[in-house]
Amino acid sequence: MKPHIKLTLTEDIAPDRIPYWEDVAAGKAKAQARIAPAVDQVLEKYDRPVRVTREYQAAGKRWDKDEVTSGFNRVYRLILKQNTDIPAGLIKEISVLPLVETVTPGEVATADLPHVTARSFSIETDQRSRDAIHLPEAHES
Repeated sequence: MKPHIKLTLTEDIAPDRIPYWEDVAAGKAKAQARIAPAVDQVLEKYDRPVRVTREYQAAGKRWDKDEVTSGFNRVYRLILKQNTDIPAGLIKEISVLPLVETVTPGEVATADLPHVTARSFSIETDQRSRDAIHLPEAHES
């Protein structure tokens, strides 16, 4: 996952224009490169081109009253096009813009998965699984 910025604006600036981030990641939608002139200007100053997406997706075809009241329709995920850092100055400059309610760098964490080893089943468990898929009958014919 590329670095990203989570941005909440004071209003939904593009109700039908900005796709959900998972749809963009899956190739189902295309993100635009601009969100609002003041924010775009800061991103350009720091040479951080982005894909503008939504952090959340409406439960239905449109945002319902509760989603709007909660502000889900105003939260955006700006995904950096390059795998670079997000300067603290960029976040600070965006945070003071009048149309910005909150802005934070996205957190991406990794973890090593434990090594999985095959374990033998008991004879009883093994026979139950064979019976469940009718394996003995399959070998009779």
